[in-house]
Amino acid sequence: MNIDLIMVTAGSQGEQDRKHLPLGLLYVGSILKAEGFDVRIYHILPSEFGLAKAEIIKRNPLWIGLSVLSGTTTYHAAVYSKELKKALPGTPVVWGGHHPSNTAQQCLEQGYVDIAVKGEGEITALELSRKLSDKKPLDGVKGISFKKDGRVIHNENRELIQDLDSLPLDYSLLDMDYYIGKKERRNVSFFGSRGCPFNCAFCSTPKFTGKVYRFHSKDYILGHLQPLKEKYGLNSVYFSDDNFFVNKERAYSILCDMHEKGIYCHTLDVRLNQLEEEDCAKLNELNTRGIFFGWESGCDRLLKLIRKGFNTEYILKKAEMLRKFKNLRFWGSGIMLLPTETLEETRQTIAFSCRLRKLLPNSTIGLFRFMCLPGTDLTGTAVSEGFVLPSGPEGWRVIDPLSRDYSAPWVKWLTPDLERNLVRVQEYSRSGIMNYTSSRNFLIRTVKNGIASSMEKRSRSLDFNFLFEPAVYEASLKFFNAVFGRDYQTIKTELLEKR
Repeated sequence: MNIDLIMVTAGSQGEQDRKHLPLGLLYVGSILKAEGFDVRIYHILPSEFGLAKAEIIKRNPLWIGLSVLSGTTTYHAAVYSKELKKALPGTPVVWGGHHPSNTAQQCLEQGYVDIAVKGEGEITALELSRKLSDKKPLDGVKGISFKKDGRVIHNENRELIQDLDSLPLDYSLLDMDYYIGKKERRNVSFFGSRGCPFNCAFCSTPKFTGKVYRFHSKDYILGHLQPLKEKYGLNSVYFSDDNFFVNKERAYSILCDMHEKGIYCHTLDVRLNQLEEEDCAKLNELNTRGIFFGWESGCDRLLKLIRKGFNTEYILKKAEMLRKFKNLRFWGSGIMLLPTETLEETRQTIAFSCRLRKLLPNSTIGLFRFMCLPGTDLTGTAVSEGFVLPSGPEGWRVIDPLSRDYSAPWVKWLTPDLERNLVRVQEYSRSGIMNYTSSRNFLIRTVKNGIASSMEKRSRSLDFNFLFEPAVYEASLKFFNAVFGRDYQTIKTELLEKR
């Protein structure tokens, strides 16, 4: 029997939105295929849904599954589920992922969602498929909510999967040539673990994969990466784990074996309080290219509010340590417009991001507007400050900082002019235009750092009148690309085009 699984990306960043493997669907699809179901995965941009829909109608699957995150993808999932339900009214539409795990009741109140999978979906999807195939009741299927006799039934939650190595990964379900590519850096994303033991107030992960840290064995990870290296020339891995360093001994064992096999780690996510100087030295030695960390805010009051566990002085101390390692690149993520945040605190955070950017040249210190993820403690604070939870799935795009529909009603002082300028801070901070460089080439260093300095002043003052730097920056990139063989990367985004 056919089962079709869909992930519609937000599309706000174009092709870039689907460069990482749809790992959640790959896990679910692999276990279903291993049990004999004919599985098709559609990882698509919004503009490609029409072709996918035609193929799904032709296949007439047992059920249609959509992987749904909160934000713009929730909106797209709603729109396309309506179309699929209209075309195949007798086929169950199943939503899984972070969003339905936290909003199952609301999702099932819609006419286009029949079943919501809550939490990890692999075992649940397999049991659900067997029940639907045998036309048996769904009452005993753990981990789902569903409709019965006009009511929404919430079944018992499913236990977390303890033996992650028991889950198959069948890469034949995806076009791996597309994801890995043919360039010098042949990269793929991978989940080495699940869960995070920390308790950040803005994060929905603990509600999805739990606080208990579970992980794949080293043999499992290398057993999947080595065949990809042999078949596709894979040489780089981005670990999508929420926290790769919970067990450092295990982490280094994996990285050492990868290094021996000629596979380097492109990026891994850690907390700053897990990094010591010897860790950076070791990662450098193992040819790790990048480290992602969340610094979150330049205001100690807000760091305490979000339960980050350290203050700004600590962040700066760690940044001073990180800057010693010239071969490592860092991606640091901050948040603006947190609930209860004042304009002065927003300015503090922007100024703090500028300090980090100077301390860590060749690295990206991004700033995003706060995202009200359903079910988190900080979203509860936003509600108390004036945010009204969307009444249906389509409305959740208002929480997405990369959406034109983003709204922050919990921030009372936010004027239209300030909002436009904070969008610019967000979009420029996550592009290369604000990054300082330590390049040995005098021309590159002079031009690049001059533009970064000018953009820093604009961000600090929230004044983007008579903006000329982006045009100069892109012209310079084209020149450097032609003369020095640099990679040209545009800074144009959907949000900047609006303004």
